[in-house]
Amino acid sequence: MRVPALSGATALLTAALIPAVLIPATALPTDAVLGPPTAEFDLTVADAAGTPLRGALLTCPDGLGNHPHGEETCAVLESVGGDLDRLPGDPHSCARGHAPVTATATGVRQGVPVWWSRTFANACEMDARTGPVFRFWG
Repeated sequence: MRVPALSGATALLTAALIPAVLIPATALPTDAVLGPPTAEFDLTVADAAGTPLRGALLTCPDGLGNHPHGEETCAVLESVGGDLDRLPGDPHSCARGHAPVTATATGVRQGVPVWWSRTFANACEMDARTGPVFRFWG
């Protein structure tokens, strides 16, 4: 059986397309295949007895949900790779009052479950240590 010869233009086009077809999907950047990374968080602040005081939902990277500082919070969370222990905070002076609050973040970031919880001496200390992340409650 004889295979017909390809014209010059067809041969050139075929040669250009074959490498693109042969590149495995794993060689492509993740963002090119799946889009930007996403995260969904349920953020809560509770009193010393564990009674929830306030909460916010946050979807990143767009800051969607009911968090009043959603975009800023998503940017901060992305800058620390979703590790809330590495939050830069917003250092400022706080009164020494003792009214403990517990901040909790649960959800998923890039397909990995997230569960984080810390108790602070008061809401001001929480704000100074976590920046905009729990700044929805006052």
